[in-house]
Amino acid sequence: MRYTGIVAITLLVLFFSTPAFAAGAPANFRMTDCSSTTLTWSWDDMTDEEGYEIHNASHSVVKALGPNVVSTTETGL
Repeated sequence: MRYTGIVAITLLVLFFSTPAFAAGAPANFRMTDCSSTTLTWSWDDMTDEEGYEIHNASHSVVKALGPNVVSTTETGL
């Protein structure tokens, strides 16, 4: 019983930090081109998305893409 208040606060923080609407992962995600220094990633367009953010392994945003963008090229590999 001692931890009930802490759990309730944690659940409220998680609930209020979740966006009201979040687009799902794009469908048909695939690599469409590559070279020794680049990769091109493509996906199917989704209805009503506002764009996507590309994150690296440490969860930092490395690129922000606008709505209706269906590919991006990763460089400097």
